[in-house]
Amino acid sequence: MPKRSTANPELLADVARQFYWYERREKEIGDKLDPKIGQPAVARLLREARKRGVVGFDIDPKFAVIGSEDESLSRELQKRFGLKDALVIELPDDISKDDLHVALANHAGMKAVATISEGDHICVAGGRTIVQLARFIGRKHPPRSNITISPLGGRLWVGSWQIGGPDKLEYPLDADDSAFLYVAFLNEPGTRFSQISRPLFAETPREAKLLITEHCAALPGGKWNWGLKPATRAYIGVGALDAQSGHRIAEFLARTRAKNQQERPYLARIAKDLRHAMSQAMKNHLPPFGDIANRQFAAIPVLADLPDDLEALSRAYRQVLRVLTSVNERAVVMGWEHLHATPDVNVIAGSPLKVNQLWSVLMLGLLHPARRLCSELTTDNRTAQALISAHKSFGNASSGVKGWYAATLPKLFPS
Repeated sequence: MPKRSTANPELLADVARQFYWYERREKEIGDKLDPKIGQPAVARLLREARKRGVVGFDIDPKFAVIGSEDESLSRELQKRFGLKDALVIELPDDISKDDLHVALANHAGMKAVATISEGDHICVAGGRTIVQLARFIGRKHPPRSNITISPLGGRLWVGSWQIGGPDKLEYPLDADDSAFLYVAFLNEPGTRFSQISRPLFAETPREAKLLITEHCAALPGGKWNWGLKPATRAYIGVGALDAQSGHRIAEFLARTRAKNQQERPYLARIAKDLRHAMSQAMKNHLPPFGDIANRQFAAIPVLADLPDDLEALSRAYRQVLRVLTSVNERAVVMGWEHLHATPDVNVIAGSPLKVNQLWSVLMLGLLHPARRLCSELTTDNRTAQALISAHKSFGNASSGVKGWYAATLPKLFPS
């Protein structure tokens, strides 16, 4: 029979946590214990912690995908759009879509680890970037107590997972999966989290409202369920419903149409309306829809792409918004009001394919501060340069064009 250790499990965990998470030296750890122990005894405890599985190791090169901050662009982006903070990451032009999202998430994660505060109510969206952010926080989490984590939308099951075969395995990418950042705070007192565990789209608006009321932290009208205090911090991405950008809904709709496949049963509930709305946008030469936490919004073009006939453009938006509203009314997802009322809304998104969508979000906050959806932005250098250029053009625009933007933007994000 192997010799059974007499070491207290909590002592093993405490020593391992101080050594691996907080990078304290063995002698320093021993001096802080009560009673004190010497460095050799700490080393024995660490060996035992590894042997007994208290400590595990995971090696993942994704966490090494980073760029360097462009401080000049960061300051200019922050100033032009009236943000609390901006972080512009210089990345190579040939970086892959996946690595771009990972690099942004890793940089935002460094900041999150430093700024998450005790007692925060943190809201999270889904998507590649925010799930990677959650994984980063889980790697290097700060010791904080009384943290609450709430997902902002239902599950977007657009395919099945598999291991092996021709398709690579992907991480689950929903807000529920981002909410698993609670694992980082598992051993901290007062940690609280929820998951929605329901499909994003319901059959009817009434069913969606019922599912939200029963399963979501974020209630209709900007209220909060289960006696939760309002959110203090949110981490969200901004997507573009364009298959080229890697958006899961757009990719899935394109794939099923090309292969003449039937949509998954629950996505079929909304596929017709989504296709109709997307075709209306294309027909009227509007940018692809944007989304935050899978609440869809019609994006507005930067000035360089703005047509001369603004009345015709307004009619096109009214037509598209009618269809898009019917999609959002059947979505199990937060409302814009929840983000308006959140003091720190961290948007992490980049790619030239998302410039119009980010422009819409940033200009809403600039022209209507009470309806701000972004207080802090992490993006890449090419996207930042495009946004700054668009803002310079806006400064030189006529009062009629500026007035059109100011009048149109709130309609794209209706409360």
